[in-house]
Amino acid sequence: MNSFYEHAADSKEVLNIFEHNTTSIGTHFHPSIEFVYTVSGKTAFFYDGYHYTVGQDEIYAVPSMIIHGNSSIGENQIISIVFAKEFFKTIENDFPNQFFQPVLSNHEKNRNILTLIKDCIHAWVKHNYNIPRIKKLAFINSFLYELTEIYPLRPITEQKTNSLIIDALSYINENYSQPLTLNELAKKFHYSAPHFSVLFNKYVGINLHSYINNIRIQKVLEMKSDPKNSQSLISMALDCGFNSQASFYRALQQYRQNNPSNK
Repeated sequence: MNSFYEHAADSKEVLNIFEHNTTSIGTHFHPSIEFVYTVSGKTAFFYDGYHYTVGQDEIYAVPSMIIHGNSSIGENQIISIVFAKEFFKTIENDFPNQFFQPVLSNHEKNRNILTLIKDCIHAWVKHNYNIPRIKKLAFINSFLYELTEIYPLRPITEQKTNSLIIDALSYINENYSQPLTLNELAKKFHYSAPHFSVLFNKYVGINLHSYINNIRIQKVLEMKSDPKNSQSLISMALDCGFNSQASFYRALQQYRQNNPSNK
């Protein structure tokens, strides 16, 4: 699994459109809005505690601060569109507290939207992605307008559990180097340990122990990639919260099995 609070998608001006193959994008959340178009193949989509299979010419839609992730089912090609919530204000004025359903599956009409997306990618590549804000807003508004012509929006209901899990993930991301246990975290967030464990597993798609180990492994790998860092690998692992060499290597082996592209 990847990191969970995606800081790269936290900018008020962010608009990223990129076509790629995906193997695994772990459960994460961010303030930005995200749409992913499956150009070919199939994508397994995890969204707020539920699992979906998204096929060719289908789109999945993620509002701000919803836990989500995906992985390919065999070979696939997707286009990810991620943009700041700031750019969503126009549609929010017309449709307050509403968003699209998770999976948008009108294949024929989606292909027309795909043409719009690819035209945008082509133009932006031609200009080396040096795009003024007004052009970003023009694309986003056109894209969202076409979607609203096809798909009705539905009310967003605030979920207490989702807010709890996001708070827990944020806390872990800030305190990964400290000893963290299920009992301590459950107590901090006012739940029994068994109930907290079930909720965490459902909404994040991975158990708490594995999640914490993944965060720590990613921090170790970030430190290792820094040419200015002269620490030994084990020293970095201990600094990131592992309590022994053996526990670090077990976690690293598991992480590499689950994330073959991050070896």
